[in-house]
Amino acid sequence: MSSYQAPKAGSKIIIVGGGCFGLSTALSLATDKVKNYTVVVYDREEIPVRDAASNDISKVVRMDYGDSKLSMELAIDSIGIWNQWNKESQIPVYHNTGMLIFSGASQLLENELHSLKHIRNAGHAGWIEELHGDQITERYPYLETAVKNGISAAYYNKVGGWCNSSEAIKHVYKKCKDNGVQFILGKETGNFESFVCKGKSVNGIKTRDGTTHHADRVIMTAGSWTPSLLDMKKQVIATGQVVVHFRPSEKIKQTLKNLPVWFGDFSRAGFYVWLEQDHTINPSLDEKGDEQAPIHHSILSGYL
Repeated sequence: MSSYQAPKAGSKIIIVGGGCFGLSTALSLATDKVKNYTVVVYDREEIPVRDAASNDISKVVRMDYGDSKLSMELAIDSIGIWNQWNKESQIPVYHNTGMLIFSGASQLLENELHSLKHIRNAGHAGWIEELHGDQITERYPYLETAVKNGISAAYYNKVGGWCNSSEAIKHVYKKCKDNGVQFILGKETGNFESFVCKGKSVNGIKTRDGTTHHADRVIMTAGSWTPSLLDMKKQVIATGQVVVHFRPSEKIKQTLKNLPVWFGDFSRAGFYVWLEQDHTINPSLDEKGDEQAPIHHSILSGYL
């Protein structure tokens, strides 16, 4: 089995999929001016793609990933980029509300303890404040009932929050175009149909309009749509999540105006709640979801 080799300088690279995976990959490749790649992104819709999981109202930005040290490191690395994008964009794409992490019990459990250990070991102990029940109710009086019901151990991480994911996609799309990334979009011209192969090597794609597009490297970044394009032998499965958005009364808006993103009980299942820019409240369960055939933009969540 041959080892992976990066594309040679000057290579043409095709990327299939214009969501967050595809655009971030395209931007990374296009800004490598030493390699001087030609990067072309294909998608069956205009960007932001309406049924891409990344084209959502909001996503949580967090480093609190339990024992997944790599996820924490990637999240910490991203904070500077989010802050830079806020400076570049007329519409803020990142909202640093902080993170309130509940254990779902009267003491911090395994998931929270792992998060604390890795964040502190990474040199960011100053971001963390552990809270007991009285401190929680004093700072967040609307959580008094939760504390009385035994959910009384938590910590606050002052770095983290949520992003306006649709606006973030638009921002990355603009940065891609500014850096020379080419886009072929449309239900016929940009719609992946099959690979073009020479022997055992993939050297291009064919789109639905019958056109063959050759390249030195093809990268599939179709997210939860991948099993509808390729036979993944059940290694990749699209799942759907139910996420509720509701608009509270003016009184509740004022009460919750300083609400951080609020997580809880991740050692067992997990839920999260936050208040978005338009004061919509977004609660959801964090679980694997129900298996779905990726056929319509309204049923997919498909994010990690």
